[in-house]
Amino acid sequence: MTQKAAAAAFCVRPPQPTAGGIGAWMPTPRKCARGPVRTFAQVAIPTVKNPWPETLLVWVGRFDRSLQDDLRDVFDDDDQRLRRELGLLVDRRNKIAHGLNEGITERKALNLQVVACEIADWFVLRFNPQRP
Repeated sequence: MTQKAAAAAFCVRPPQPTAGGIGAWMPTPRKCARGPVRTFAQVAIPTVKNPWPETLLVWVGRFDRSLQDDLRDVFDDDDQRLRRELGLLVDRRNKIAHGLNEGITERKALNLQVVACEIADWFVLRFNPQRP
């Protein structure tokens, strides 16, 4: 699925820089999304500030225990690589946002971007309202 198709499926518009964080750009999915995506937008996203692995598992568990189990398996595969790397990504983002220079290398930043895309792909594939 292309980025444009994924955005259309989720009725997502790019977030605008605001002090309100992720909840500040949620009105679009609340209005036009359907099914579990709409529920997710209305209930879960505005109350969470950081996508820690355990937080994502709780979010997904609000919809379906089998989805939660599937995501847990994804996090635990390959010696918990995605769980560790996502935790590192969130930790570094928080430190940088609070003015600490973590000295993260360009290569490591690009590797963490790949991790974020892997996790985003999992969400897009499972929460696509056009999926059978």
